[in-house]
Amino acid sequence: MNKFFINQQNGTRPSVISRLWWAVGLLLLVSSWGSLGPQKTAQAAATSQTYTQPFHPTASSLAGQAVVTSGDFTTTDYWRLSHVTLTLAFQVSPLTDQRLSAVTVSLNGTPVTTFRPQHRTSVQTRQVTLPVSAVRRHNVVKLSGQLQLTSDQSSDATTSGAANWLTVMPASSVTCAYTVGAPGQKISTFYERLTGLDTISQQRAAVILPDQVSDAELQAGMLAVTGGTRFTPTVDQQLPVTTADTAIAKKATYQIVLATYDHLPARFQHQISRTSLGQTARIQRYDAANKHYLIVTAPNAKLLAQAGRYLANAELLRQATHASTTLTAQSAVLTPETTPQNEYALTTTADRLVGATRQERDYFVKLPVDRVAAAGSTIQVKLRYAKNLDFQAALATVSVNGQSIGSHRLTARHADGETFSVRIPQRLAVGHDFTVRVALDLPVATSAKGSARPTPWEIIEPGTACCLLNIRGSFYSRVPTTISPLCVRGS
Repeated sequence: MNKFFINQQNGTRPSVISRLWWAVGLLLLVSSWGSLGPQKTAQAAATSQTYTQPFHPTASSLAGQAVVTSGDFTTTDYWRLSHVTLTLAFQVSPLTDQRLSAVTVSLNGTPVTTFRPQHRTSVQTRQVTLPVSAVRRHNVVKLSGQLQLTSDQSSDATTSGAANWLTVMPASSVTCAYTVGAPGQKISTFYERLTGLDTISQQRAAVILPDQVSDAELQAGMLAVTGGTRFTPTVDQQLPVTTADTAIAKKATYQIVLATYDHLPARFQHQISRTSLGQTARIQRYDAANKHYLIVTAPNAKLLAQAGRYLANAELLRQATHASTTLTAQSAVLTPETTPQNEYALTTTADRLVGATRQERDYFVKLPVDRVAAAGSTIQVKLRYAKNLDFQAALATVSVNGQSIGSHRLTARHADGETFSVRIPQRLAVGHDFTVRVALDLPVATSAKGSARPTPWEIIEPGTACCLLNIRGSFYSRVPTTISPLCVRGS
């Protein structure tokens, strides 16, 4: 008999009706717990975060009445974006007329907003909300401006490109606000978060090795790092290799715990029995105390090295949709070597330049951190331009990181379409991040009768490319490259 109904304060048993109402209330309470429980759990698992990326890592100054520059930012598939903000830090010529000048911000080719810069000499800051619906994984933000001088300046000064200038400062950035759900039990979703831009930048990922690490364990750990290195935002941010008692390990939310079975901590041995392991290597997901683990173990050095080679293959890890993977000495874990992508588009849209003065376009190239542009790389430019230019002085000049590397004279014969290439000199250290500038001098031919002259124009075609003919880097690097408008090619 239920003692609850006997040990009452008044010493009497409740009526059948009261017991029935009590049972109904208990049932409703339990059912409400059941419906609210999963919602609360899911809500607790999703954490709100922000990640800020530089819009343009170096200062970029452009001259001319019509100026255009661009920068880029990247998102990841597991971010649930709620807000994206461009913080633009810039300076304009003190002669600029606020009533006539304007700057337009576009995201992936779609205009977002237009604003007028203030009439002052100091650095200005402007925040622009970018539409989440238009954000992709790799995004290009373009700034295009019409800079007109104050009306009290002479007409000569108004048409002079040197007096019209815009400088985008390195403080410019893009901030993404988002939530991240729990990774679940799939190896693929764990690896996606482990190598995420935000995870590595905020030092929330690590490879954990035993205190008394063996050569085999160290080798397997280094192989695991090679797979994740190419996802790091900069060369200064790497996937760290450490032991469990360090501050880095205690901070890391996502951990690859790698050891031979005898060196594996007991709490991880409880997840994989020696009997089930047998003569195989095991890679298995495990969560505990708000930490997410990928246990990697094997009974001997040979099989552990096989697991390390598997971890170095990002393509296989992204296809691992189960909670665990078992490997033998014969398992295929290497990706066949392929010809790396050595040509990258610098612009996917036609960039139109209009005006009789010097016109400039900046394109920012960002290669994976484990790849650099080697000596012998070239910039290939594809153009169309007006036929009313003064072809004695019409010129296209290409610069890399602010240093001119070559010029090309425009001709009436090739006005309907022309492609030329400029080689990056060996003395110029390019690295994996650099800025390409295409500057065009577009003087108008003098009319014989002195009549009104049509405005000259020129179009930088989508075929324009930065051709990295001798890219150096790991053959594992086949991740898509983030580039703002132009191209990069190699053999």
